[in-house]
Amino acid sequence: MSCCICLEDLNSPVSLLCGHVFCHDCLKRAVQAVQPYSTLHACPTCRSHYFITPLDMSTVPPHLRPHVTPSIRRIYLDLPSTSKTDNSPTPTSITPPSELSRTLSTEIARLRAEVEALKHNCSLWRRRAEVHSSATTGLLELSRTARDQIVQTCRERDTIQRNYHKLNHDFQRQQAILRAVVNTSMPQQRFGSPSNPPYSQPPVDQSTSLGQMSVSTPHRRSCPTEERGRKRLRSEDGDDYSAGVTYLNSRPTKISRRVETDSLDESSTSPSRLQVRTETS
Repeated sequence: MSCCICLEDLNSPVSLLCGHVFCHDCLKRAVQAVQPYSTLHACPTCRSHYFITPLDMSTVPPHLRPHVTPSIRRIYLDLPSTSKTDNSPTPTSITPPSELSRTLSTEIARLRAEVEALKHNCSLWRRRAEVHSSATTGLLELSRTARDQIVQTCRERDTIQRNYHKLNHDFQRQQAILRAVVNTSMPQQRFGSPSNPPYSQPPVDQSTSLGQMSVSTPHRRSCPTEERGRKRLRSEDGDDYSAGVTYLNSRPTKISRRVETDSLDESSTSPSRLQVRTETS
């Protein structure tokens, strides 16, 4: 076995981390030839890097020391002797042909049995792989279909939400417009307008008798405030009339009543006024 640097037989062989073996002196000269000085060098054969700084084993924990090896370590090789006597085979080292053939046949049988076992295991694992592949393919297809369905459902949900928000916005805007219109028109209905007076009444014919006289009002919708006011006025008028009748009946005088109907003013919108005159004899 020769050194790759000096091309001679190995003298004090050392090995690097990559496994190449060199002479100790040859490797030392190769390291010293590198200028400037560096602790990182490359193997002369494969150019793999190694460090030449020694490692302090005291800094390594005890349980890790068996697994730590230096970058350059000395090895010991059992090299064969170069003498002719050593190269010539001895009679004791020759194996008989019968024993050799028996050994070879045993080894061949063992290898054949191992090959058959490997073939059986290979076919078994192939069938298992096919079953597993079919099951996995079905699951993958199912998961892919479920994922596509989820994505489609999410898109439909987003579309429905956008439509809902749009319709809700339009509805709120229409409600606001309607509320503003109602608030604007309510004062005109309550207090009346030039085109629609609230308390206007048609003129009453003077020839109509008191019992046949009726007052008609235009057909229009009145607000709750007007209804309450009318009820209160009717109740007050009824109370005043009852009080007057009671007072007149209590006096010992002869009472005659005369109802006169005043002429209605064309510009006036109030009902006809009734004047009651009492005369005492």
